[in-house]
Amino acid sequence: MRDWRHQVGTGPFMLTDYVAGSTMTFQRSPNCWQNDPLHPDNRLPYLDEVRFLTIADVSTTLAALLLRPRFPLELVGWLILAVHQVV
Repeated sequence: MRDWRHQVGTGPFMLTDYVAGSTMTFQRSPNCWQNDPLHPDNRLPYLDEVRFLTIADVSTTLAALLLRPRFPLELVGWLILAVHQVV
């Protein structure tokens, strides 16, 4: 990514911070038009911010998983795959 400030896209979140090889932070877009189909008075998305962490070292990833058990399921699946490949 040459300059993340010039990225263009649509969706419920906007890229607000990017550190190469470390983190990506997305904040809720004020222009998101979707409402919750079950509760039409509620605007989507419900989250105000989403942060993706990049942890390249498998042992550090395992330690982070043990310390913070609320990792997204995608990371857990990738982590299990990575551990099986290393062993």
